[in-house]
Amino acid sequence: VPAPPAAVLALACRFPGADTPEEFWDLLVSGRDAVTTVPPGRWGDGADTGHTSDVDTGHAGAEPDGASGTRGHAGAVPGAARWGAFLDDPAAFDAGHFAVDEAETRALDPQARIFLELAHEALERAGYAGARRRGLRVGVFAAVGDSGYRQVLADAGPAYTPPAGAALTGTLPNLVAARVAHCLDLDGPALVVDTACSSGLVALHLARRSLADGECDLAVVGGVNLHLTPDAHRALEGAQALSPTGRSRAFAADADGFVPGEGGAALVLRPLPAARRQGDDVLAVVRGTAVNNDGTSLSLMAPNPLRQREVITRAYEVCGVDPASVTYVEAHGTGTPVGDPIELRSLAHAFPTRPDGRPRLLGSVKTNVGHLLNAAALPSLVKVVLALRHGRLPASLHGARPSPAVERAGFALVTEATRWEADGPRRAGVNAFGFGGTNAHAVLEEAPPAPVRPPHRDGGGPRLLTLSAGSAAGLDAWAARLADHLRDRPDLADGDVCRSAALARDERPHRLAVVVDGDLRERLAALRADDGDGGAGIGATGTVTRRPRTVFVLPGQGAPVPAQGRELYATAPVYRATLDEASAALGPVHGRELTSWCVDTAPGAGELTATEVAQPLLVAHGVALARQLAVWGVRPDAVVGHSVGELTAACVAGMLSLPDALAFAAERGRLMGASTAPGAMAAVRGADEREVADLVGAAAGTLAVAAYNGPGRLVLSGTPDAVRRAAERLTGQGATVRPLEVTRAFHSPLMEPVADAVTEAARRLAPRASDVPLMSTLTARWEGRLDAEHLREHALRPVRFGRAVERLVEEGYDTFVGLGADGGLAGPVRAVAARCRARAGVSATG
Repeated sequence: VPAPPAAVLALACRFPGADTPEEFWDLLVSGRDAVTTVPPGRWGDGADTGHTSDVDTGHAGAEPDGASGTRGHAGAVPGAARWGAFLDDPAAFDAGHFAVDEAETRALDPQARIFLELAHEALERAGYAGARRRGLRVGVFAAVGDSGYRQVLADAGPAYTPPAGAALTGTLPNLVAARVAHCLDLDGPALVVDTACSSGLVALHLARRSLADGECDLAVVGGVNLHLTPDAHRALEGAQALSPTGRSRAFAADADGFVPGEGGAALVLRPLPAARRQGDDVLAVVRGTAVNNDGTSLSLMAPNPLRQREVITRAYEVCGVDPASVTYVEAHGTGTPVGDPIELRSLAHAFPTRPDGRPRLLGSVKTNVGHLLNAAALPSLVKVVLALRHGRLPASLHGARPSPAVERAGFALVTEATRWEADGPRRAGVNAFGFGGTNAHAVLEEAPPAPVRPPHRDGGGPRLLTLSAGSAAGLDAWAARLADHLRDRPDLADGDVCRSAALARDERPHRLAVVVDGDLRERLAALRADDGDGGAGIGATGTVTRRPRTVFVLPGQGAPVPAQGRELYATAPVYRATLDEASAALGPVHGRELTSWCVDTAPGAGELTATEVAQPLLVAHGVALARQLAVWGVRPDAVVGHSVGELTAACVAGMLSLPDALAFAAERGRLMGASTAPGAMAAVRGADEREVADLVGAAAGTLAVAAYNGPGRLVLSGTPDAVRRAAERLTGQGATVRPLEVTRAFHSPLMEPVADAVTEAARRLAPRASDVPLMSTLTARWEGRLDAEHLREHALRPVRFGRAVERLVEEGYDTFVGLGADGGLAGPVRAVAARCRARAGVSATG
């Protein structure tokens, strides 16, 4: 059974004259040749390999005679070695973004720099550079060879020599993939392929197999080739492989060799079924690949047409595709008098005549950007993916007089940009043959139609745009690029943009957050006009020096908020699914589903205060919100719950299942509502705790402190008369007292009548070990299990919320996220944190 096809989710590239896939497509369809003479300064004066290369700068060179443009530094390097397709600045690198210091950057081969940036960009374009990547195994498969950088460092002298350890790791080609895995925290296979000119396609083959075997969930496939010294050019000239006229004329009658090129690319792959499930954009599909070797041939560097034919045939056999359905082949196409005829012979035997009798189309991207040696397959792959996407085939240049062997093989050279016609899905074969005999072929196909999805449900309301970068300047540039992109794409919805920005990119220390409400473009324009004023009044900016330790705070039964989940239910799919799950698990409560209680406007505040409604509703809403935040990339390092919120926290922590937590909360609420006397509660602020203790002591069991929420903040609970009298007394002493909208006296002796029944209900639970630490507000300790006795005491004894938060702050938790509708616990958390900071300040100065 063929393995599932691999979907190409994204591309990133850097080729001469094109730094993005969009620019590369423009270069291809406009028929541009990027070959120039060697740029001035690239190899010193070019007379000797002992002269230092200018690795920090690059300048545009000249084109061959007869091409548009100006002549360059051709006189410095005589003969065929003077031509190439060169990157303008091969050493350019955003070191700060990857936290690479100056010494390590100096030691780092520019090939490794470029590949790291390309891998990161490709993951960003695929939407997997940020939170969406968590939990996925990502493999890295790189095709690289020797750039000559070790020689550059040696020639530069002691002043340029980096530390020995950095020099070793920075210049080893076999660490290029590992460095990407290290910098981006990727834990799939990370390997470098070197089979000479077929390395890129062999890397694709290994990545496809790794995905099929389940070794990784995503794969980054790519390669880079640079010529930082003239050594490779001179060796190839000595082998008579280079074109003396500076043209790569693949399959042309006057082909006279190839021109070396520079550049690189990275592709992100994922199994097609998984990509479809996740709604990923699919650019093209890799149906199959195959790899073999020439075995014994005329020489180690002489191609073997029989083995080339076999690898092509094998690629179609393993994926179950009829080679007759292929309408285009992106050939290895070096333009050499030996290589091209042999490749045409193997193609003629591997591909049958097309059913419609028309010739099969043929081309080679080497005519545009030269031969990238180990990375030669990368521009071929990028070209074919873009052509499949656009439905057009760019011209193969300098082939006005094709070799007669092309027609004899049943092919026709694409000599001008043309529409790609096919009876079924557009399909292409891609060849790559390495000297030494390793051959590879890939079968690519246009992306299948995207599945029809239900219309996007957008309930409107504010959105949060979050951007980050490695530096303040990078953040400004990123915001400016986004503003320009949105100006050109008025069809993009604010919600989609904010979601992609939050999930697709990785998190860097310099941050910007902007709340938008239908005015995203205007807000970004205002930020730009702010001219470096930090976004004052428009957004929040800051620098993160370390990862926050986050606590989810789950509230208890406070002031009811009608329709508290209405907008989330309309716009947040995970929240909606969890609330529906909770409703189905619990069934109707007082004649309504939980979903109705949470999102409908009909229930009034009075109905929502009913304990048997409020308690399971708190659990369902809190768990649904926590799950939605997790999908958005916000996950807790610890949880804490106030009163019944401890049940919600236990469910969020994985200690209780959602059905168990709901069932217990509903039974607890029913018992308290039906079997305890009416009561009252009041929040008190600014009272003397000794005076409160005296009031409680004199009340003969009718009054209790239900919660110690923080400095000067507590809650009284008891009979209505006892709470009223205490409120009057404390108000007279200058305290602020606010009655709570409840009908029962929680966490007081009035709960004693239901204590045994609550214990029995708790014994029916099946608690598990928690996935996230839970700080209990009953004990102000970490609790790994909530047993029946704990839950009994939890209903009777005071909530020690202030002490629990104090412990969390003392243990280094610094970010508290309230999951309630009214934010009522924010004040107590801030007060406790302020007291902890004050104590720490006194201790530090004492």
